[in-house]
Amino acid sequence: MARKTISLSEEAYQRLQALKRDDESFTDVVIRITDSEQDVMKGFGSWADTDLREEVEAARDEFNEDFETRRDDETVPLGDALPELAVDADVDAVDAVRDVREET
Repeated sequence: MARKTISLSEEAYQRLQALKRDDESFTDVVIRITDSEQDVMKGFGSWADTDLREEVEAARDEFNEDFETRRDDETVPLGDALPELAVDADVDAVDAVRDVREET
């Protein structure tokens, strides 16, 4: 096989070296990284035997339905919504706090 000599800047060499695997030559690295750029569809079939597409579509549909339901709900004034949001509290404790506030 014929060989060619090329010049690289120090930065380019360091980047190439960072991509190099222990069992690869620099030639192997260049072929590997340029091969994947030429075939942009490479690897897309790796999920072919999974239900990933269906799972993603189901999650998207569920999200969209939830969003539409929330958007269609009537707006409730904050004052009216607060009792629904309130955490159950011991009424006696609330009265005790009011008593202390009134005393001060």
